[in-house]
Amino acid sequence: MSQMSKSTLPQDLFAHENYIGYLDMSNNRLLQLDNEFFRPLVNLQTLILANNELNRVPATVGLPGLRALDLSANRLTNFPDSLVNTF
Repeated sequence: MSQMSKSTLPQDLFAHENYIGYLDMSNNRLLQLDNEFFRPLVNLQTLILANNELNRVPATVGLPGLRALDLSANRLTNFPDSLVNTF
């Protein structure tokens, strides 16, 4: 899903995709992601959200199996406390 020039994505895009382990959503124009957007991705280990226009990150990004998170080159102004000691 990298370089698709998307600014929004359907909230239920991954509703039945719990097997995904690696997800690259970099180089889009994503402005925000719903708080429940990543919750179905229980097997996600690597999430790349670099080079978007995100100003906040949903707390649900802190999934139990997540080992790598790339948020570089965004416009983050708020970072969930639940993620501070996760990585």
